Amino acid sequence: MSYIIPDLQPFVSNDGARIEGRRQWREHLKANDLVELGHADIKDAESAQEKRRREALEKVQRLQKEVIGKWEEPEPLPDNEPAKKRLWCKVAERLENREQPTRKQLIRVVVEELRRLH
Repeated sequence: MSYIIPDLQPFVSNDGARIEGRRQWREHLKANDLVELGHADIKDAESAQEKRRREALEKVQRLQKEVIGKWEEPEPLPDNEPAKKRLWCKVAERLENREQPTRKQLIRVVVEELRRLH
């Protein structure tokens, strides 16, 4: 026993076009470069999106662990003025008669001198 699927009832599509049947619906989809998705397609797309989201989250967490593991917490500057003056005097002594340091070199020198002062 065969079953004939009836034609679509007239409806208005999301972009406002009035659709009168299956043929017009197929033409509308083709003209607007659209694809009709079924329930299985949507579930597959959702699961693929969830997988990509999980993978991205894991990658971010892995990178955070790597960066945090390599990065040392800088020691705070001394609170009292004499200690600050000693620190900057030591830094100035180390940099005397040298080319202007890069920012990275300057930070390294300051951190090394802070460690010596503590």
